Amino acid sequence: MFKLVLYFLMGLLAYAQTTSFVWMVDQRAPFSGACFEVDSETNGEKFHSKVGKAKCRPKEAAATTFHWHPYQDGMGGKCYEVDTETGGQKYARFMAKEKCAPPELESRWIPNPEGAGGICFLIGQLQNGGQYVIKVEKKKCAPKKTNYIWIRVPNNMRGSCYQVDDETGGQGFNQKARDDQCKPTELSYQWVPSKFGEGGDCYVVDSKLGADGYVKSTSKKHCKSKIAGYQFERDKSGLGGECYEIGQSVGEKQFKLKVGLSKCRPEEIKTIFFPTRTLKGVCTEVDSKTSGENYMKFTDMEKCKPAEVELLWVDPTQDQKLQGCYRVDTETKGRQYVVKLKNKECSEELQKPEWMPRKSGWGGTCRHLKKAGSVVEVVMLPKNRCRPKKVIKAWRIIDEKDNPFKGECYEVDAEKGPSNYSIQISRMRCAPKTKEKIDYVFVKNKNGVGGQCYMVDRKTKGKNYSETTGASRCKKKLDRAARPEDYFNASDVNPFLK
Repeated sequence: MFKLVLYFLMGLLAYAQTTSFVWMVDQRAPFSGACFEVDSETNGEKFHSKVGKAKCRPKEAAATTFHWHPYQDGMGGKCYEVDTETGGQKYARFMAKEKCAPPELESRWIPNPEGAGGICFLIGQLQNGGQYVIKVEKKKCAPKKTNYIWIRVPNNMRGSCYQVDDETGGQGFNQKARDDQCKPTELSYQWVPSKFGEGGDCYVVDSKLGADGYVKSTSKKHCKSKIAGYQFERDKSGLGGECYEIGQSVGEKQFKLKVGLSKCRPEEIKTIFFPTRTLKGVCTEVDSKTSGENYMKFTDMEKCKPAEVELLWVDPTQDQKLQGCYRVDTETKGRQYVVKLKNKECSEELQKPEWMPRKSGWGGTCRHLKKAGSVVEVVMLPKNRCRPKKVIKAWRIIDEKDNPFKGECYEVDAEKGPSNYSIQISRMRCAPKTKEKIDYVFVKNKNGVGGQCYMVDRKTKGKNYSETTGASRCKKKLDRAARPEDYFNASDVNPFLK
């Protein structure tokens, strides 16, 4: 039993000596830095990982203090916990502003010189003679006695409600409040016609003071006293139109409001195709009585489709502007029904699907050629149309020189390689199947600060598979971590990289 305890303690001691924590100062900003965990043997060559700043915090309670760093304008600042010995050179951590607050604080209101509003500050004196200033919620400067006033935007049907101090009427304190805080008990509705002659807006206002006392936009239905009916007005182009609600508003004013076309839709309707120019037109839903004078709405072209249709190809040798594939009515060849289609609908296939690789040789597109009249087009196909019968999984290293552990997993042609067919698949498809075939490698960043731990296949040390993983994996494998310069060329392992 004694031996087991002794071995356990020796194990803990050995583990404790494996790594240590080091603070690195960032000279770009005051009280800025980072804490790193490094291997004790090489001081960061084998393992170098950024950790939480708390790991570098001195253990003794008296070894740190809180320091207030004010902004240049004096209106606020930042609070830091720093080491007492150097004042932040060995440890500095951003903290909540309240941690630096002196015991005695007072609130102070600074009004906005350009109008309503202002800023509330908490101010106190620090032991080092400096001043502690932080911006806080406006309500912390609110006096005991306040009231609410409505301020209207000049010559406008809108405004805002403000909570102000009783003593100065807003100079000592004011903040924007909910509009309902200023809502009077007696209200009325006011209709304001549009300047453009159609429509308008409805407002609820103070019954005594009007919009000067209170004004809010509300639903137009509150301003309607009498609805005369609905009227359809056809567009000047002759196609389509708008439906209007005609009536009388509060205050005996006439109103004309644009509403949905469904309000003007009669019970008896029919569909009519209107040609707009050669091989182009629109399908409309119209009233049966006047064929569009009292009601017209654009609808789905398929509703105008006759029983007999055919494909029509207009070759560019006939008309370059109209060239293309169309579906038309058989009787008039497009004067009663026409829909523009993709050229492939009128074309025939010239070749089988072909794989076009990217410049890198990895990835690509599947395509084939189709012909319609004198036009030959390249038509893209789903990539699986080019998939060969035999495929294998292959790992591609994106940039072996810059980072030999950054790669992608592909499904490739088993016989002719990625240039004949290759699509990117999940990286896990290339991962080793068992834990025994996995290893962990740590690679230090080029700037010497921090690094990245990679999970790699044990056989090729990352040439057939690699994935970023947590630093803790490499910490447990310090003795087995390999140096990146010891790795052989990736093409020795992956035949498709040659």
